[in-house]
Amino acid sequence: MNKSQATREKLCETAIEIAAREGLAAMTLDNVARHAGVSKGGVTYHFPSKDKLLEAVVEHFGERLERLVLERVANDPHPRHRWARAMLDCTFDEPAAASSTGAKTSRPTAVNESRSRHHQSPQPSSLGASRLGVRPADWPDQMLEPLIIERFFLAVLAAATTQPGVIAPLRAVGHRVRERLLADPRDGFDQLLLWLALDGLLLWQFAGLIDRADPLFAQVGRELRARVDAGFPPGLMPTTTPDNNASLREPSRSERAETGPPLAPVAASTDPLARAANAEESAAPGRRAKRNSRSVLPAHSDPPAVPARPSPRRNRSS
Repeated sequence: MNKSQATREKLCETAIEIAAREGLAAMTLDNVARHAGVSKGGVTYHFPSKDKLLEAVVEHFGERLERLVLERVANDPHPRHRWARAMLDCTFDEPAAASSTGAKTSRPTAVNESRSRHHQSPQPSSLGASRLGVRPADWPDQMLEPLIIERFFLAVLAAATTQPGVIAPLRAVGHRVRERLLADPRDGFDQLLLWLALDGLLLWQFAGLIDRADPLFAQVGRELRARVDAGFPPGLMPTTTPDNNASLREPSRSERAETGPPLAPVAASTDPLARAANAEESAAPGRRAKRNSRSVLPAHSDPPAVPARPSPRRNRSS
């Protein structure tokens, strides 16, 4: 990378942090120049106007995020559900979150080791200067952290309400990731559903229904990780093929052998309501068969005509 490209990238990185902290409106040429330690003329050399800066910064963010996910996928030693784990790591702070029972999930990956070596920032639950301060001029090229990804996405969503075109570069990245997921006939659709769940969480943040300080936010992360670590047990998520995404298929014999036995029936539950529901379901086929054995006319048909009885003849005496 030559000096001009390095300066352009540093300007984009600084602009991302400014937008994540204060919104896109604060991402002015003057602010970027001051925080990046570059003259305003140096900024306008690369970005003649704020519109050009905004377009370049959103495109740069999308490329950086896509590269980050691809690196995590490539370095994940576990062959299945790698995209799901990468997306979770880009959303939640702790890559190995505790499960709902309080036990830690053992999922050591090269990605997590790399993250711990190269990104040693504190992890507070609320927005703080230590995590979202504008990067100094000599800040090394580190991976995007979940808080910056979240805040920049929210800033772009807010701007897209009046400038729909601002989100176009992120849409292009989304299309590419979507095609990669759907090209995987085994796990692609399951991981696509998880991606949709994470986008729904982001929309909740955008609407003010949840934030990182809310305990529900961490609980969502733990539960999603538990489902990914369990391998999306059969019955929780559908399986589709890329040729026909609307059709569902039953798992093959080999897939059932890999994923283990099916989920336990409801009767195994200790919940009396669940046992009653299971007993009701078990008795239902017998009742249906008994009803079907009866000669019951359909509700919409007319009753059969009853033949008229002939009237008795009177014996007339001659």
